[in-house]
Amino acid sequence: MAAAGSFLAIFQNMKKTATGKAIRACIIEVAEYLECSLIKGQDDSCMQEYAEKEGKRKERTKKAVELE
Repeated sequence: MAAAGSFLAIFQNMKKTATGKAIRACIIEVAEYLECSLIKGQDDSCMQEYAEKEGKRKERTKKAVELE
């Protein structure tokens, strides 16, 4: 249990930093995706939203590197 407490203490100190905010945003995004894909599985509109986000991420990633 000490390791979990140590992690929480470290994260508590980081929560207002850019890194802490990015970690929190990622956790929220993952939780919402899991809710959409596992719980709302019959609702294609939320999965469509994630497919669109993934398409945008792929396009931005492609632009980050110039290949010959």
